[in-house]
Amino acid sequence: MQVLWASAAAWTAQQPLLHITHPICVSSDSSHTHLYRSRAKGARSVSLASLRMDVEEGTDWTIASTRLFEMRRLESPVDDECVISRDDLCGDQEPQVILLRHGESSWNDLNRFTGWHDVPLSELGEQQAVEAARLLLEEGICFDHVYCSKLKRTIKTSWLLLEELDAFDIPITQAWQLNERMYGALTGLNKKATRLQLGELHYEQLRREPPPMEDDSCYDPSRGSVGRGVPPELMPRKESFEDTTRRVMPYWNDEILPRLHETGKSVLIISSKNLLRSLIVGITDLPIDQAVELDIPNGMPIAFNPKDGTLRAVGPLADSWPRKAEST
Repeated sequence: MQVLWASAAAWTAQQPLLHITHPICVSSDSSHTHLYRSRAKGARSVSLASLRMDVEEGTDWTIASTRLFEMRRLESPVDDECVISRDDLCGDQEPQVILLRHGESSWNDLNRFTGWHDVPLSELGEQQAVEAARLLLEEGICFDHVYCSKLKRTIKTSWLLLEELDAFDIPITQAWQLNERMYGALTGLNKKATRLQLGELHYEQLRREPPPMEDDSCYDPSRGSVGRGVPPELMPRKESFEDTTRRVMPYWNDEILPRLHETGKSVLIISSKNLLRSLIVGITDLPIDQAVELDIPNGMPIAFNPKDGTLRAVGPLADSWPRKAEST
């Protein structure tokens, strides 16, 4: 499909110049020239045959322009080169908050407690970020701002998602308040091995309330970029689910919710599983005992309606969600 620009008025001796005003889409799918009305407002169809009628009475510029249009008709660009307005893709929806867990990380794949440790996406995780963009596009869900944590797995997810949407103009705000729950002394340990070593009861106790990270731990986030900008007195050494809710809710109330109300447009929050669980506890009536078991798969968008406090999954798992997460 290609776009030709032409005036509804044909060339005449009194009007020798071609006025470029309205788009005309010309299909090269068959031997006949088919004219389609452009999506652009006020577009009108004009046949090339009617334009050629005035060539003999036109100027050299008119003849050259007609030949140029013929050349463009024969060399029409492929569909994915054509500009599509983002407004044409967005559904008519009330402002909402889209919650998205980052794509699978390298430590998700190894089943290790990650927390504030800054690990990259796995190859599958990068694919999940792209697929999340496609799910949002299929649903007609648009947003004008992205919030993510200071962790590279959420930052890279946002980059890949916006690239797939061809939406490089949408701003991204990185906030340490959206970092994953701090796992303290559990950081780096394999979950299955830790469960076997501690037993089910002790494992669940320490998963809910982990011991603090050791002062000499090589996973100490204050040493790297993840801890940059975090006030020393607010740098966590470990966090429960309740601690994480208390950490994220001021940011929600002071930054995210006001933007939603002021702009009237949706926002996307990309973070990690337990941060999103803790946020859900703060913005819905879901009890914490249910929230800590809520399944939030990598790359599955969740739409939150701030008016009624409801959540819904976007994509193929929509009919089976919410559901309890499997033990790891």
